[in-house]
Amino acid sequence: MPITSIEISHNPVTAWENYHRTLYPAGIGRSADFSGLDREKLADGGFGRLRFTMPGNRAELEEFFEYALGRDVKVYNDQGRIDYEGFIFALDLNTGVHQLRKSLQHIFNRAWARYDATGGVASTQRSTTLNVEESQNRFGIIERVVGGGQQSGLIAINQAVQNKINWYAWPMVDPDLWAGRGDPDIQIVAVGYGHTLKWQVYNQVDVAGDTDLSTVAIDVIDKRGQFIASRKITVNQIQVPREYDTDRNALDVLENLAAMGDTAGNRWLSRVEVGRIYTMGPIARTV
Repeated sequence: MPITSIEISHNPVTAWENYHRTLYPAGIGRSADFSGLDREKLADGGFGRLRFTMPGNRAELEEFFEYALGRDVKVYNDQGRIDYEGFIFALDLNTGVHQLRKSLQHIFNRAWARYDATGGVASTQRSTTLNVEESQNRFGIIERVVGGGQQSGLIAINQAVQNKINWYAWPMVDPDLWAGRGDPDIQIVAVGYGHTLKWQVYNQVDVAGDTDLSTVAIDVIDKRGQFIASRKITVNQIQVPREYDTDRNALDVLENLAAMGDTAGNRWLSRVEVGRIYTMGPIARTV
């Protein structure tokens, strides 16, 4: 369907700023506010990667480059419906002189380590969980489990984790000096909100035993789905373990649960739909 507009606004979850801008395609007597729109459809029908380029003057684009990571992106079609929903994940600024890039790809603002203590201490140990709250308030909570190897104890491993989180709590700019060409513009890359389910780890050891698959899925979303506005999870009575203690991210857990199907032999899907609604349920059968 033809695209009628792209709406960029502040992130609805972190909401650390107020921002709104609408981009339109070319019209009578008016040039386009964007070009090169390219959308990736995921196999489950969710929102994948979106790319487009926005022109502008250098000062305006440099300000956008500074603050735009994490902003909400909605694409509307000619029926007034949302054709795509996600958030800005990466930016590539061409100033006309230099090329500057940054993204959310490698950042994390909550971290801990699993490590083996020296001195004959048995079993794998866990470090203190460390946070960078300012980064969390800006981008949301993004967790990383750091490989600790063998350490003398908690003080040493905590320092190693602290060093890592200090380095990676904020996006770093990758400059390519003198590589800019032509008029200034910025390439914007967005991803769907389902991507944020990769950002948090689901561990649960307080309750043991087995339970319905759908009960575990609900618990994962309620505890680790920071960017999920609501959920629609169909009851599924396949029995699965409640306990998770291997530092798996929420998306991985949910996709593995959905891959089990149900007792009627239906295939299931796990995805995030318009309105940041997480859904898990059977695929409709066709005759």
